[in-house]
Amino acid sequence: MGNKASTPLGVVDEGSQLSNDQMQEFLANTNFTPKEIQKLLLIYRKIGGYGISQTPKIEPEEFVQALKYSNPEIGFLMYKMIDSDGSGTIEFSEFVEGLNAFLPESPLDKKIELCFNVYDDDHGGTISKDEVTKIIMMSTKDNQFIQLDDAHLNLLVDELFEKYDSSLVGVTEDDDEEKRKGNMSLADFAKMVKASPGILDIFEFDTSMLPSPEEIMA
Repeated sequence: MGNKASTPLGVVDEGSQLSNDQMQEFLANTNFTPKEIQKLLLIYRKIGGYGISQTPKIEPEEFVQALKYSNPEIGFLMYKMIDSDGSGTIEFSEFVEGLNAFLPESPLDKKIELCFNVYDDDHGGTISKDEVTKIIMMSTKDNQFIQLDDAHLNLLVDELFEKYDSSLVGVTEDDDEEKRKGNMSLADFAKMVKASPGILDIFEFDTSMLPSPEEIMA
């Protein structure tokens, strides 16, 4: 991790405080309250070491720790969703809008798109059975009512692909293995998730996780 220009959180540098217009824009386009946006600004400044007029390099570990994710794996995936180009540089607007997308009251379509994109590593426009399996595994991991062993998990994913993967339409047992593997498009994935929206509940961002200003500044 490189050295960062450090700014005491109690001091407001030029460009590191939201103007009234900026605040109103965030309030108009997100579901955060003014207090929550101010907390996010403090967190952003702490982990980035810059004012909002600059775009800091934010490390995944700092992101996960600052936002108090109890499951670091979920936190790292959220980081990847926000840092969509993998550069590690995240503008404050991206930081806020990315977290806003996963508030419970935010539109499901945006959550679906961000989740799909983070698993579509090669940007080929599809995700495989292995990637959908990872999502299902995480969504059921801490659910005491749903415990799936590997055999049942694989069977469930096979059934989901048979039902929702449009690339498998017309494919038979006589087709080659590569064609029978299936690759789910964003539209297919959206249909699957909308039929069982709880799949993405693990990614929901709970604003009660936000530390107090005093905790942030400690």
